[in-house]
Amino acid sequence: MPRTLRSAINESNPNKVADGLREVKAGDAFALLPRFIAGAVVASILALDNTAKAMSGLSAFVTAGGSTGAKTYVAGGAPAAGQFSVTPTGDLIFAAADAVTAAEATYTAIEGAVFTESVAVAASVGAFASGRQGVMLLSATVDVGIVLGAKTPVARGTAPVATEAAINALGTGVAFNAADVVAGRATVTYVITPGSGGTTGVSQRLLSDTNI
Repeated sequence: MPRTLRSAINESNPNKVADGLREVKAGDAFALLPRFIAGAVVASILALDNTAKAMSGLSAFVTAGGSTGAKTYVAGGAPAAGQFSVTPTGDLIFAAADAVTAAEATYTAIEGAVFTESVAVAASVGAFASGRQGVMLLSATVDVGIVLGAKTPVARGTAPVATEAAINALGTGVAFNAADVVAGRATVTYVITPGSGGTTGVSQRLLSDTNI
């Protein structure tokens, strides 16, 4: 009788564990555990690798700068003194007033593969291909349009002003400002919504039936 992949892995049968870990893509699953990072903070930003962007912060401790010590996580927006947050591109940001130069932090990583594609822009929106959706925009560059070059990613669902770009509320594409491009082409890098475009998320894989 088919069981869920989660149940099969929990059995820890030595003859089946390897198959189970391969099916669930264990590396992806382990990557969603809380992560710790320590490093230099430049212009209030503790930069994270594209494969390990943050969804939310858990804790932070500033080790060097104008205001050392523990900082409180706040969701969205610019952090005030004593706080830290996550930028629209998944990096950690501290308050400018704290003049942070080095910090340690623990955070939860965003789930989803990173993908780069060239999208056709119509009515200032570049739609993702193959049914893909996006949860976080990492970069966007107008290749054919009015004002060419890199645009600053802003929060999903935001109406971008000139020089900005944002994933639309539905997650189906990237919106630009009409001053930059109405019809043209852009290169975008983004985190794919798990389950879209033929992908599967960790939860979906764990709950799927398996005969291993």
